[in-house]
Amino acid sequence: MYRLQRFLQGRYGADKLFYGMAAVCILLAFINIFVRSLILQLVIYGILILAFVRIMSRNIEKRSAENRKFCAVWDKIAGKFRLMKRMWTDRKTHSYVHCPQCKKVLRLPKKKGVHTTKCPNCLHSFQVKI
Repeated sequence: MYRLQRFLQGRYGADKLFYGMAAVCILLAFINIFVRSLILQLVIYGILILAFVRIMSRNIEKRSAENRKFCAVWDKIAGKFRLMKRMWTDRKTHSYVHCPQCKKVLRLPKKKGVHTTKCPNCLHSFQVKI
């Protein structure tokens, strides 16, 4: 037990990028059940080896930079899905509109008619028909 702890001391460890790589491997393995491709299997092995090399790495700054880049991309993708989910749950009570100036999505209550609204991001006033 202590030998393992000493060996892992100073190593980078698992992060969001590792879990993302593992999820991609699981997805590709599921697809490969039906496709039965040797190339796809080799890609899966390559991703797994790369993921475990990242875990065992002692270059913490470089691995952290890789993880930050992944998190920036992942947060944009996850944010789009969160917005779509919220739009679906609020579809009866609220309307979502894009600001023509800054393209920010605004959540407005559903009240029939033409309304003037002000974007809280860029302070641009514009007309909205609901």
